[in-house]
Amino acid sequence: MISALDLANLQQAEIIGVGEGNEPKRLWRGIWGEDWQSPSASNADDGYYKVSLTFAGNLAAYGSVMNNQKVQAAVITDFQTSGSGRFSYLSLFDEHFDAEGYGEANNVATALIGDRVQVVDLYVEPPFIVVKSIQAGEQDPMCCGGDFVTQFWRYQNGKLEQDTSKLQRSRISLDVIAGKTWHLMQKGSLPASKTPLSASTLKFEEGQFVGSTGCNNYSSKVQSSEGKTEIKLATIGTTRKACRSDAAQQQEKRFLKALSKVDRYGFYAGQLQLFFDDAGSSKVLVFETTKEKP
Repeated sequence: MISALDLANLQQAEIIGVGEGNEPKRLWRGIWGEDWQSPSASNADDGYYKVSLTFAGNLAAYGSVMNNQKVQAAVITDFQTSGSGRFSYLSLFDEHFDAEGYGEANNVATALIGDRVQVVDLYVEPPFIVVKSIQAGEQDPMCCGGDFVTQFWRYQNGKLEQDTSKLQRSRISLDVIAGKTWHLMQKGSLPASKTPLSASTLKFEEGQFVGSTGCNNYSSKVQSSEGKTEIKLATIGTTRKACRSDAAQQQEKRFLKALSKVDRYGFYAGQLQLFFDDAGSSKVLVFETTKEKP
């Protein structure tokens, strides 16, 4: 949209207001880290940062929220420490120009969204930045949030401040994914945003998962409980069209097999995750939606 605020530049930007001391943290390819831990002395590239700040997927929202007749960018970052917490932050960027006219992404404000939240959606509704997420309710353990929360953030006095009068909170249900067509990513590992979409789709309507395998249409009734992300699918029914190739047929088989085992759903940076167990190993189907934001 604006060159200095595109994803490539935002993922190389400096972030303020995160962690103890609030020292600026410069991202490199979407991550900042310190205290590198390598489990293998023979491979120093194999490991992780004990403390890290990560650009969440490829999620960014654009719009005018600073009343300066320019477009700003809002992004989500996750701050991970050596403990169990994973703190999600909302950062607002404006475009800054140097004396020679070159623009760069300038982080003007950052605010904490919460601990171990799952961001469902992010968009700009001027003058607000709207964040929809799953968070722990009063009776929920931090690991397993059951509240669907909509927060409205506004840039005021040099800060991002939440308008609590507009806060919306309800118990989570599968209705959160209704009204959209979700497209399966060709790779299930995260972040998957740079991988192309497959032909398989999913929608939730009238208590069912429906969609296309790429060859056939399918449907399955889904059982779920309010405030819980555990789900159970009934037997999946499909049409009987032949696939155009052996590869498409194998893809259909793999997709239907995985979908039949799904027992939980969640979100990461706007991506829908359907979790299932396969041979004792936890795996995930990752979907994105192409639905336009409000």
